[in-house]
Amino acid sequence: MEQQPIGELAAGSKPARRYSAARIAAWSIAACLTWLSIIYLPGEALSPALDRSYQGALGYFAEKQMQFGPEVMFTYGPLGYLVPEIYDGTFFKRKLVSELLSKLLITLVLVRIALRLPYLSRAFFLSSVWILAPRFGNSYPEVLFYFSIAAASPILSRNDRWRNYFFAPLLVFLSFVSLIKLTLLVSSLLVVLLLSVYWAMKRNWKLCLSIPAVFAALILLSWAMAGQKWMNFPTWIFTSTEVASGYQQCMGIDPEPGVLLLALAVVSVALCLFGVSVYALRKNLSACIPLLCLAASYWLSWKHGFIRADDHVNLFFGFCLLGFASFAAFVNQPASAIRIRQALAGVGCVLCLTGIYVKSPAFLTDGLTYSVSHLFETTRRLAAITTY
Repeated sequence: MEQQPIGELAAGSKPARRYSAARIAAWSIAACLTWLSIIYLPGEALSPALDRSYQGALGYFAEKQMQFGPEVMFTYGPLGYLVPEIYDGTFFKRKLVSELLSKLLITLVLVRIALRLPYLSRAFFLSSVWILAPRFGNSYPEVLFYFSIAAASPILSRNDRWRNYFFAPLLVFLSFVSLIKLTLLVSSLLVVLLLSVYWAMKRNWKLCLSIPAVFAALILLSWAMAGQKWMNFPTWIFTSTEVASGYQQCMGIDPEPGVLLLALAVVSVALCLFGVSVYALRKNLSACIPLLCLAASYWLSWKHGFIRADDHVNLFFGFCLLGFASFAAFVNQPASAIRIRQALAGVGCVLCLTGIYVKSPAFLTDGLTYSVSHLFETTRRLAAITTY
């Protein structure tokens, strides 16, 4: 093979360097926009309203180091107070650091997932986060938690350098959110167990054992750091399960018929999408593990949205929208299945947007304006954070 002159190689490398620099700059801007869009600084005062009052109570429990399980019987855990929905003066610095760091990791997860998507899907996925996350307000972090937990599966099941970068931060994140709420613990536990099964199928026994072992150690460490006694951990799970089992009878709200039909249509499309994908991967069952993690989060988001079917319904549609938009990042399929998958995912996205519009039209019509306002307001508050 004839070698190119050094001068030609040097000249040809300049456009490549410019492209690389432009790409890094574009992704840095996208990451900053994502981070600022999903940050929620406390701006509401404590009040007798349901959500605000229990947030205040969680802060009080943390301040008094009350024991979850025997003394506090609730589906929220000892770290639930770190979700800063209200400003009550309790552990503000701790809440602020937790919010900024957890949302930074979620941002990195979202960007990593976006990097694995085709261009159009990538643009739609990031736009959905930028526009919908601010519009949902303080209730949206739980959707982002569910999605980030599910996204841990395709990140930690790949044999590349990104798995090594994300290994420790993601397991710390999973242990952190697990002690915020019982449903997040269930979601994290399912992902950890499925990842262990995945690496067992790959005969990588080191990862098979280290992922659940590190996760369990971090859970116990976080529990102790929250001022809880280890013997109360099973009690908290048991009492939380009892509270959750009676939640529908006490707090349940039936969905509107039109919204329920759209939600069932979303579920039907999701089942078809998962079915087509699993069938295409029937000769490589280990590749279905990330899909099972995503499917588990779909199920939990359904429970979250339709047991108390008020504004919680939009949280189901919001999660499913992210799931459909990013579906390609969870599965590697033969070319023959890609077109069917893209068509089903597109239909699912349209149904989710329709469901959000039917339930609350302002979520979409005012979404762009609200997101820009939230972006500037968050930037202003961060710039004046010492005045809090």
